[in-house]
Amino acid sequence: MSSPVSVVCSRGLARIAPVALAALCAGCYEYGPMPQARGNGRQTVEVLLNERGRADFVDRIGPDALSLEGELVERRDSTLTVNVASVRYINQSVTKWTGERLVVSSGQLRDIRNKRLSVSKTGFAVGSAIGGLVAFIVTRSLFGGGDSPPAGGGLPGEQ
Repeated sequence: MSSPVSVVCSRGLARIAPVALAALCAGCYEYGPMPQARGNGRQTVEVLLNERGRADFVDRIGPDALSLEGELVERRDSTLTVNVASVRYINQSVTKWTGERLVVSSGQLRDIRNKRLSVSKTGFAVGSAIGGLVAFIVTRSLFGGGDSPPAGGGLPGEQ
């Protein structure tokens, strides 16, 4: 049979573990410049559109699109083919897509950046997760160290 401490611990950890894992995974990436030497390869990229790109794609992705995020399918001298996962607009709203393919010419983009692991964000996320776990354990006295039972014991009147 499980002790009350292990039941409390497993229930509490089961509640916070998915949230902590999602925060850890989401916060560990950043976009950086993409070297020109990279060829074709399935990688996550952010394509920043210029004024011409925004105007050319207004019928396909809507007005005021700032950037596209998705999987780079092919990169040639003058075009990029991207399976679009999301579109970010000038007002910072984001629309999710389901991988529709879009070909962007070099004259329509301002920059292309690839998604990569951020050492500093990963360190911060791991440190926060460990700190949260330690705080959870300490505030619930899961490893002992709680208050001692009152002295005397016994039934009232027998003390």
